[in-house]
Amino acid sequence: MSERYRDRDWLEIMYHGRELTQREMAERCDVSPRTIRTYMKQFDIPTREVRGRNHGLYGRERDEETRRKISESLEGREITPEWRERISEALTGRTLPTDVRERISDSLVGVERSHETRRRMSESTAGEENPNWRGGGSRREWYGPGWTVARERVRERDEVCQHCARTDESVTCTSIIGYR
Repeated sequence: MSERYRDRDWLEIMYHGRELTQREMAERCDVSPRTIRTYMKQFDIPTREVRGRNHGLYGRERDEETRRKISESLEGREITPEWRERISEALTGRTLPTDVRERISDSLVGVERSHETRRRMSESTAGEENPNWRGGGSRREWYGPGWTVARERVRERDEVCQHCARTDESVTCTSIIGYR
């Protein structure tokens, strides 16, 4: 068995110079891809983003049996608060590519949510519990929980902002006294 994977220069040349995958490097050394990842992490060798040509399934698709197994293995899966925190930390500072944002936006066109769902969504994204919260004031402190739902109900009822008298739905007044 070759122990080239313990050499920083060899790892960099193979991974970044020759653009081999970690799996291909592992096969050359008769070790697992996890071993390669461990040594790359130890030597602070940056990894490529796993997209497009760098993705292990690039140019291939999973067969129906594999899809079924993945689906079954995820059934009933519960994500703990600790796991959510780890995911949040790992994604901090990342942004979605424009094409992905557009696909998500297109998939949500015409989606209607119940008032209860909207209330829960509003509460879940307010204040320090939100991973995007960066300190400072929280709308929960000013408006109270469920503010978004209440604002929308008043707009639907009155068709006009109670603060600025705007009727244009694309303009949302954010005044503290906006909707009484």
